[in-house]
Amino acid sequence: MTESEFINSIYCNFPYHENKEIINLINEANTISDNAIFMVAHEIARVPNGIKLSYRRKWNLMNLFGIHSRPKSKIKKIVHEASIAILNEQSQNLTKVLTDFEIIKQHKGQYNALNIIYFSHWINYNKLETAYSNIEQAWNS
Repeated sequence: MTESEFINSIYCNFPYHENKEIINLINEANTISDNAIFMVAHEIARVPNGIKLSYRRKWNLMNLFGIHSRPKSKIKKIVHEASIAILNEQSQNLTKVLTDFEIIKQHKGQYNALNIIYFSHWINYNKLETAYSNIEQAWNS
């Protein structure tokens, strides 16, 4: 399965109540790409409207992700921190997010990691939009 096929298969179609299936998805993502791995984190951190999960269940899912994901890039820690902020409904500090953007920028094509970092701050979107756009332009040039 390609990265794009994998991402499209789980986007808003994640098996939130099936641990075995989630572990299988994480293991499959591990064989595809870091961007696929971070899509799993994205789906766990940003549960779609209409899906009801307890806070404890979200934490259990994030723990599964932490245990089973094996990204090759060195950005797992900042993605995990941002995911936790989203789960806790806490906005990360703008300076931290912009610093994390600069780190992510060095890992071309990690759009799901970039999105997780982006959604971990919701106070000053104007600065985030500019930084996000600059990264996309750098990756696409």
